Amino acid sequence: AGCRWFVQKQHPDYLELTGDKQIKIDDIRQLQSSLQQTHVRKCRIVVINALEKMNLAASNAFLKLLEEPPKDVYFLLLSEQLK
Repeated sequence: AGCRWFVQKQHPDYLELTGDKQIKIDDIRQLQSSLQQTHVRKCRIVVINALEKMNLAASNAFLKLLEEPPKDVYFLLLSEQLK
């Protein structure tokens, strides 16, 4: 079942924020809310793609989330810029 959920982009333990648009504080708040819900497996994966597209308010909220991460959550941060 897990593979099917992943292919259908519906796996409850895999969350992704993409940089198709600017990442705003509401996106981070929604992420925090999602991480508080129950999950299927022992750990959860969060991918943030195009980290540089996060605005200042979102960056500050995300930093707080990184400082006090939920248990068994792993973050993968991706950037399109080297600076």
